[in-house]
Amino acid sequence: MNSGEWLDLKCRKLVVPDTSSEWESVRGALNAVEGCIEKSRVLRIAERYPCGSFEKNTMLPNRKEADLVVVLAAPPTSETLDALRQVLAEGISHMPYGIPLAHPPQESFKAIQLEFANGVKVDVLPVAKQGVTPPGPSVPRKLRVALSGPEHVRWFERNAHGSVIHNVVRALKHFRELHLAEWGPLFSFAIEVFAVTLLEPHKDKGLAWCFRKVLDEVGQGWLLNGRMLPDPARPGNDLLMDLDEPTRQRMTDAARRAVKWVDEEQWSEVFPPERQPPRVDANLGGKTLA
Repeated sequence: MNSGEWLDLKCRKLVVPDTSSEWESVRGALNAVEGCIEKSRVLRIAERYPCGSFEKNTMLPNRKEADLVVVLAAPPTSETLDALRQVLAEGISHMPYGIPLAHPPQESFKAIQLEFANGVKVDVLPVAKQGVTPPGPSVPRKLRVALSGPEHVRWFERNAHGSVIHNVVRALKHFRELHLAEWGPLFSFAIEVFAVTLLEPHKDKGLAWCFRKVLDEVGQGWLLNGRMLPDPARPGNDLLMDLDEPTRQRMTDAARRAVKWVDEEQWSEVFPPERQPPRVDANLGGKTLA
């Protein structure tokens, strides 16, 4: 089996089919959340959009996560997030999905975070949308920015679905998952955007070539010196702004090592088996750390 065949088989295993129990569990959780909000008399929803990796079809196995952007039909206030949290806390247990929450809903900066007892995680992001939500006295900024989520889905569908880039993104996200110390700080959407950016002229190439191309570009310093990566939905938003130079250097070094492993067909180094102990040469004193 050559490198292209090996990576192709690997990426097939990274696909979560819409007939799988994992996919069905996420879809069921989304249905429960949407139904709960619809039945509420506290909040009225004009539009709703499943987003994130689930909707882009880049969700990896064992990562049962989705975002749900809900466009409000009434002007939001500073109390909107808390009201949504209470609606979900009281209503989810009565929905036909039948899976309880693992713990009460948590409020973050701009979302309500839900975790079901079966491991599914859903972030619910209420937003105000011009032309749909009536203007209020002062719509909190955090209840406007999440509208980029649906635009990200449409952008990725246009630029990656049906091409080699889709599988490269899955492979890169899995690479990040297995090299968290170096690549962990990189957001999923940043991976998707720079994969499209680097591979747009090369869609006719094979999977292994394209995967190596991205790693090679990063390994040669693509991320260094304050490189910016504009958000396609909000060009003023730099998707790399949270990465300091030492973090970028660690990512660069990890990509350079990965290119070497790809060239030597050492795929167990590129994608080390999960829960594998650290390599001896990477441990203090040559001893495996607990």
